[in-house]
Amino acid sequence: MGGFGKRSVAVFGGSFNPPHIGHQLVTWWALESGEVSEVWWIPTYQHYFGKWLVDYSRRLAMCKLAVARFGAAVKVSTIERDMGGQSRTYNTLTQLRASHPRIHFRLLIGEDILREKDKWHRFDDVEKMAPLLVVGRREKGRVSSYPMQIPDISSTEIRQQLAETRAASGVLPYSVLDYILQHNLYT
Repeated sequence: MGGFGKRSVAVFGGSFNPPHIGHQLVTWWALESGEVSEVWWIPTYQHYFGKWLVDYSRRLAMCKLAVARFGAAVKVSTIERDMGGQSRTYNTLTQLRASHPRIHFRLLIGEDILREKDKWHRFDDVEKMAPLLVVGRREKGRVSSYPMQIPDISSTEIRQQLAETRAASGVLPYSVLDYILQHNLYT
Protein backbone atom coordinates (compact mmCIF):
# COMPACT_ATOMS: atom_id res chain seq x y z
CA MET A 1 0.00 0.00 0.00
CA GLY A 2 1.39 3.33 -1.06
CA GLY A 3 4.65 2.02 -2.46
CA PHE A 4 8.07 3.52 -1.82
CA GLY A 5 7.95 2.30 1.80
CA LYS A 6 5.41 4.95 2.68
CA ARG A 7 2.21 4.58 4.65
CA SER A 8 -0.81 5.21 2.43
CA VAL A 9 -3.69 7.35 3.70
CA ALA A 10 -6.95 8.30 2.01
CA VAL A 11 -7.97 11.89 2.66
CA PHE A 12 -11.76 12.04 2.88
CA GLY A 13 -12.91 15.63 3.11
CA GLY A 14 -16.41 16.94 3.27
CA SER A 15 -18.95 19.04 5.07
CA PHE A 16 -20.20 16.02 7.03
CA ASN A 17 -23.36 18.01 7.68
CA PRO A 18 -24.27 15.47 9.10
CA PRO A 19 -22.00 12.44 8.60
CA HIS A 20 -24.13 9.52 7.40
CA ILE A 21 -23.97 5.85 6.59
CA GLY A 22 -22.90 6.62 3.01
CA HIS A 23 -19.73 8.22 4.40
CA GLN A 24 -19.12 5.11 6.49
CA LEU A 25 -19.62 2.84 3.46
CA VAL A 26 -17.10 4.85 1.43
CA THR A 27 -14.62 4.60 4.29
CA TRP A 28 -15.12 0.85 4.60
CA TRP A 29 -14.65 0.41 0.85
CA ALA A 30 -11.44 2.47 0.84
CA LEU A 31 -9.95 0.38 3.64
CA GLU A 32 -10.96 -2.91 2.02
CA SER A 33 -9.79 -1.87 -1.46
CA GLY A 34 -6.18 -2.53 -0.54
CA GLU A 35 -5.19 0.92 -1.82
CA VAL A 36 -4.79 2.54 1.63
CA SER A 37 -4.18 1.46 5.19
CA GLU A 38 -5.92 4.43 6.82
CA VAL A 39 -8.63 6.98 6.10
CA TRP A 40 -8.55 10.49 7.53
CA TRP A 41 -11.88 12.30 7.66
CA ILE A 42 -11.38 16.04 7.29
CA PRO A 43 -14.47 18.10 8.05
CA THR A 44 -14.65 21.39 6.18
CA TYR A 45 -13.99 24.34 8.47
CA GLN A 46 -15.60 27.09 6.38
CA HIS A 47 -17.16 25.99 3.12
CA TYR A 48 -15.56 27.80 0.18
CA PHE A 49 -18.87 28.10 -1.66
CA GLY A 50 -20.65 29.43 1.43
CA LYS A 51 -22.90 26.43 2.10
CA TRP A 52 -24.72 26.54 5.43
CA LEU A 53 -23.05 24.30 8.00
CA VAL A 54 -23.79 23.34 11.58
CA ASP A 55 -21.07 24.68 13.88
CA TYR A 56 -17.69 23.06 13.23
CA SER A 57 -17.36 21.68 16.77
CA ARG A 58 -20.68 19.84 16.39
CA ARG A 59 -19.72 18.36 13.01
CA LEU A 60 -16.34 17.34 14.42
CA ALA A 61 -18.02 15.57 17.33
CA MET A 62 -20.43 13.77 14.98
CA CYS A 63 -17.54 12.67 12.75
CA LYS A 64 -15.73 11.19 15.74
CA LEU A 65 -18.87 9.26 16.67
CA ALA A 66 -19.30 8.02 13.09
CA VAL A 67 -15.74 6.69 12.79
CA ALA A 68 -15.45 5.18 16.28
CA ARG A 69 -16.32 1.69 15.00
CA PHE A 70 -13.33 1.70 12.64
CA GLY A 71 -10.74 1.90 15.41
CA ALA A 72 -7.22 3.14 14.62
CA ALA A 73 -7.67 2.75 10.85
CA VAL A 74 -9.78 5.92 10.68
CA LYS A 75 -9.17 9.25 12.33
CA VAL A 76 -10.76 12.68 12.20
CA SER A 77 -8.33 15.50 11.42
CA THR A 78 -8.78 19.12 12.49
CA ILE A 79 -6.27 20.42 9.94
CA GLU A 80 -8.75 22.72 8.19
CA ARG A 81 -9.78 24.32 11.49
CA ASP A 82 -6.12 24.64 12.47
CA MET A 83 -5.33 26.35 9.16
CA GLY A 84 -8.34 28.68 9.54
CA GLY A 85 -10.21 30.48 6.81
CA GLN A 86 -12.10 28.91 3.94
CA SER A 87 -11.30 25.30 3.18
CA ARG A 88 -9.61 24.44 -0.10
CA THR A 89 -8.40 20.93 -0.88
CA TYR A 90 -5.20 22.15 -2.53
CA ASN A 91 -4.17 24.07 0.62
CA THR A 92 -5.12 21.20 2.89
CA LEU A 93 -3.09 18.67 0.89
CA THR A 94 -0.12 21.03 0.73
CA GLN A 95 -0.16 21.31 4.52
CA LEU A 96 -0.68 17.57 5.03
CA ARG A 97 2.23 16.70 2.77
CA ALA A 98 4.50 19.21 4.53
CA SER A 99 3.49 17.88 7.97
CA HIS A 100 3.66 14.19 6.99
CA PRO A 101 6.35 13.74 4.30
CA ARG A 102 6.52 9.97 4.81
CA ILE A 103 2.84 9.43 4.00
CA HIS A 104 1.51 8.76 0.51
CA PHE A 105 -1.86 10.52 0.27
CA ARG A 106 -4.82 9.59 -1.92
CA LEU A 107 -7.90 11.75 -2.29
CA LEU A 108 -11.07 9.76 -1.66
CA ILE A 109 -14.00 11.17 -3.64
CA GLY A 110 -17.32 10.21 -5.10
CA GLU A 111 -17.57 10.19 -8.88
CA ASP A 112 -20.00 13.11 -8.69
CA ILE A 113 -17.02 15.32 -7.75
CA LEU A 114 -15.41 14.59 -11.11
CA ARG A 115 -18.24 16.49 -12.78
CA GLU A 116 -17.42 19.53 -10.61
CA LYS A 117 -13.64 19.52 -10.84
CA ASP A 118 -13.60 22.72 -12.92
CA LYS A 119 -14.92 24.52 -9.81
CA TRP A 120 -12.00 23.32 -7.69
CA HIS A 121 -8.88 25.37 -7.06
CA ARG A 122 -5.93 23.77 -8.89
CA PHE A 123 -7.62 20.39 -9.35
CA ASP A 124 -4.82 19.11 -11.62
CA ASP A 125 -2.29 19.80 -8.85
CA VAL A 126 -4.60 18.19 -6.30
CA GLU A 127 -4.63 15.00 -8.42
CA LYS A 128 -0.82 15.02 -8.59
CA MET A 129 -0.42 15.52 -4.84
CA ALA A 130 -2.99 12.88 -3.92
CA PRO A 131 -4.00 10.52 -6.73
CA LEU A 132 -7.73 9.99 -6.77
CA LEU A 133 -9.46 7.03 -5.19
CA VAL A 134 -12.93 7.21 -6.73
CA VAL A 135 -16.07 5.45 -5.57
CA GLY A 136 -19.13 5.27 -7.78
CA ARG A 137 -22.37 6.84 -6.70
CA ARG A 138 -25.85 5.60 -7.50
CA GLU A 139 -27.85 8.51 -8.78
CA LYS A 140 -31.21 8.70 -10.46
CA GLY A 141 -30.83 8.57 -14.24
CA ARG A 142 -27.07 7.84 -14.20
CA VAL A 143 -25.10 4.66 -14.71
CA SER A 144 -21.72 4.45 -13.01
CA SER A 145 -18.69 2.79 -14.53
CA TYR A 146 -17.06 2.29 -11.11
CA PRO A 147 -17.31 -1.19 -9.60
CA MET A 148 -18.23 0.01 -6.09
CA GLN A 149 -21.22 2.31 -5.86
CA ILE A 150 -22.59 3.87 -2.74
CA PRO A 151 -26.30 4.53 -2.35
CA ASP A 152 -27.64 7.96 -3.23
CA ILE A 153 -27.84 9.36 0.31
CA SER A 154 -28.27 13.11 0.46
CA SER A 155 -27.24 15.18 3.48
CA THR A 156 -29.67 17.85 2.29
CA GLU A 157 -32.54 15.36 2.37
CA ILE A 158 -31.41 14.08 5.78
CA ARG A 159 -31.42 17.62 7.19
CA GLN A 160 -34.88 18.22 5.74
CA GLN A 161 -36.18 14.96 7.20
CA LEU A 162 -34.71 15.83 10.62
CA ALA A 163 -36.31 19.27 10.51
CA GLU A 164 -39.71 17.85 9.63
CA THR A 165 -39.90 14.62 11.63
CA ARG A 166 -36.83 14.52 13.91
CA ALA A 167 -36.07 11.06 12.53
CA ALA A 168 -33.63 9.73 9.97
CA SER A 169 -33.40 6.04 10.71
CA GLY A 170 -31.47 3.89 8.32
CA VAL A 171 -29.28 6.67 6.93
CA LEU A 172 -27.51 7.98 10.04
CA PRO A 173 -25.32 6.02 12.43
CA TYR A 174 -27.26 5.59 15.65
CA SER A 175 -24.63 7.47 17.67
CA VAL A 176 -24.84 10.45 15.29
CA LEU A 177 -28.65 10.51 15.34
CA ASP A 178 -28.59 10.37 19.14
CA TYR A 179 -26.13 13.30 19.22
CA ILE A 180 -28.32 15.32 16.83
CA LEU A 181 -31.39 14.74 18.96
CA GLN A 182 -29.56 15.50 22.24
CA HIS A 183 -28.25 18.81 20.87
CA ASN A 184 -31.40 19.73 18.93
CA LEU A 185 -29.55 20.11 15.62
CA TYR A 186 -31.16 20.61 12.19
CA THR A 187 -34.51 21.81 13.53
